[in-house]
Amino acid sequence: MGKKYINNIFKKGGLIGKDPGGHIDWALFDAWANGKTGVPIIDANMRELKATRFYVKQRKTKCCFFFGQRSRLKLADGSRIF
Repeated sequence: MGKKYINNIFKKGGLIGKDPGGHIDWALFDAWANGKTGVPIIDANMRELKATRFYVKQRKTKCCFFFGQRSRLKLADGSRIF
């Protein structure tokens, strides 16, 4: 799939080129990116990423899950952090 669509996965309209709409809560995005969400495991992982620019897959998975499911932010915006 990645070869077929290359970077369209991360563009605003996604694979189909259609904007899903919605509002991005930039305050929540900044809190997530800076490790200040109030969820200790997510905050620790994001601070580690910011400090070392590296962490293991399991930690990245937890942070991505929080970003996509709990916060309801768009994954394309989160891809800039990783």
